[in-house]
Amino acid sequence: DWTAVWDSRTARFEGGWTTELRIPFKTLRYPGAGPQLWGINFRRVIVWKNETSYLTAMPAALGIWAITKVSSYGTLVGLEAPPTSIATSAPTSAWTPRWGSPTGSPPT
Repeated sequence: DWTAVWDSRTARFEGGWTTELRIPFKTLRYPGAGPQLWGINFRRVIVWKNETSYLTAMPAALGIWAITKVSSYGTLVGLEAPPTSIATSAPTSAWTPRWGSPTGSPPT
């Protein structure tokens, strides 16, 4: 179980919404200090709309298991990780258009 304490903030604006996450490096496992190349994806569930969306588009046929398809994750580049014993965090931000389409285009 991952029980880390992390922080997030969201904001809505005319074109959609944003989120910023602060996840402490000390709660993550990674190979060591220096430049990193990570796979990353986020899932957003809106229960009242029966809607699930992802940062990176995922095959609908996978249903709730789509988030486990690591080979489809987006790539996070430019991350300089500290040595694994240092407690620090890196801010992460995401944006989605108001209409929530995985392609960023309005529904047709």
